[in-house]
Amino acid sequence: MSFDQIKVDTEALAALQTMNVMSALAADKNFMDHFYLSGYEGLCVSLGHEELTRSIISTAVPMEGELLVVGGDDHCALWRNVCSSLRIRVSAIDIDTEDVAAATETLLKVNPRITHVLCSTNSDALTIKSLTTLAHRMGKAVIVDCSAENMDMTEIEGSGVDFAISVAEGTEPVSVIVARRSRLVMTEGNARRREHDIYAAWQESLACRTPKMKPMA
Repeated sequence: MSFDQIKVDTEALAALQTMNVMSALAADKNFMDHFYLSGYEGLCVSLGHEELTRSIISTAVPMEGELLVVGGDDHCALWRNVCSSLRIRVSAIDIDTEDVAAATETLLKVNPRITHVLCSTNSDALTIKSLTTLAHRMGKAVIVDCSAENMDMTEIEGSGVDFAISVAEGTEPVSVIVARRSRLVMTEGNARRREHDIYAAWQESLACRTPKMKPMA
């Protein structure tokens, strides 16, 4: 698996345009410097959807943590399988539940082990926003899989999402991980395997930054 710093070259730009994950920033010639000021970090990775999912879950969820997945059968099946292989506890709520937010709140209250909530953009923007607001109020982080229907950077920032992933499948899959910096720094040491360690990849990418970056806003 190869983790590389996001850069505006032909391959990365094509991936960004395909997925629209960072469309608001991709045109900036000093991309990493500009993106740094947003409070988020970005990595471009050569991973397919399952391995990308495995990497974000492995890195984000701490050893003692539990993941709450909110989604339909197809998504939940993958997320459950990944958690099982990583020996991470997982709970689930069907996205078709009449009141998803209420069900989520109830489960978060009775299960303090849950540290992260994972959903996909198959859910509507309002649902994602309400889940994020609720999760943050209860001290939980939110991961959104944007591979089904993409979010651009403004939507990620506006909804308050902590981690967003998206993949452009092809002969060589190109994926993007966007992580809130304050959450990313908390993931050190979480990854179950070195090849799934997004935190370590981020640290490696820092060496490529320019020495003239502006102070963070």
